[in-house]
Amino acid sequence: MQAHLCRKNRGFTLVELLVVIAIIGVLIALLLPAVQQAREAARRMQCSNQLKQLGLALHNHHDTFGAFPPRGVANTNEPNGYAERVGGMIFLLPFLEQNALADQIKNHGLMAPPPPWADFAPWKVRLDALLCPSDPGVSHAAVGGVTTAPCNYRFSIGDSFTSLTSRDRRLRGMFNYGNEARTSFRDVIDGTSNTVMMAERSVGTTGKLVKQGHAPSISFATDPSACLAAVSTTNRNEYASSGSNRGSQRWNDGFAAFNAFSTVLPPNGPSCWTGTNENTVESLTSATSYHPGGVNVVLADASVRFIPETIDTGSTTSAPLTTGESPYGVWGALGTIGGGESKQLP
Repeated sequence: MQAHLCRKNRGFTLVELLVVIAIIGVLIALLLPAVQQAREAARRMQCSNQLKQLGLALHNHHDTFGAFPPRGVANTNEPNGYAERVGGMIFLLPFLEQNALADQIKNHGLMAPPPPWADFAPWKVRLDALLCPSDPGVSHAAVGGVTTAPCNYRFSIGDSFTSLTSRDRRLRGMFNYGNEARTSFRDVIDGTSNTVMMAERSVGTTGKLVKQGHAPSISFATDPSACLAAVSTTNRNEYASSGSNRGSQRWNDGFAAFNAFSTVLPPNGPSCWTGTNENTVESLTSATSYHPGGVNVVLADASVRFIPETIDTGSTTSAPLTTGESPYGVWGALGTIGGGESKQLP
């Protein structure tokens, strides 16, 4: 008989199996950040494209009416103390393919009692064109029991800060309060490629986070750096004490803390109120986002740029000026429509 040699099948040893698992773990660890970065790049591009569309909507509004919309206006028919809070985004609805919503608001007289964010149906409509997918706050349907229709994009009031209904024409940004405060291209003497129209702002879900909330009771009128000092020394992502989380929760609201930002403190910097009552305070609101390292803005020429957190902000201990060059560096210069600065984006 011919002998047959039999080879015994041998599986992985424990050591070999552990080596394979370790290799797979290393590969996942190497690939996961790349996947996350690719996803964030796609989200950031979507946010950038939405800002571009808002820039074009502002241009179309200007072509139609000869001026840009105001940041907010009053509706004297509103009986419940919210007459001053008709936000500028409402004027852009027809240019964002939201004619039906615009007509619904117009036919009701702009504001509807009781407070508009509570029971007026149009104020509850969430508009995807106003939401940046990088922001985790846009997924919240309600904050503090109040239905939200958030907005990640805000109007620039330049290198100034303002109260709820300020009609101070010395504010030097693209947008101010009231119909009499409408600006046009002829007002942008610093150049449309050197002037910011809108920027991103994170939706507020907690007042503790710097990117979302406002620190209350901060005296920053003559020294904006006081707002910088409101940040916790142990966690730079949080305020030392809990603030208000109300910002960006209503796209329709004309209150500055809901629809405006200043080019004073750097992107992703803190925001502050002078008091605790949102209806009476002055607000200093910074542009913020969840993109690593900065925020998207749309300039007056409708181009979109990414502004890094490290942009020059000059002297944040200086009080805002009403004439001349901005004291807040390149960032402040980008906010003014007629400061006469020679500073430009690189």
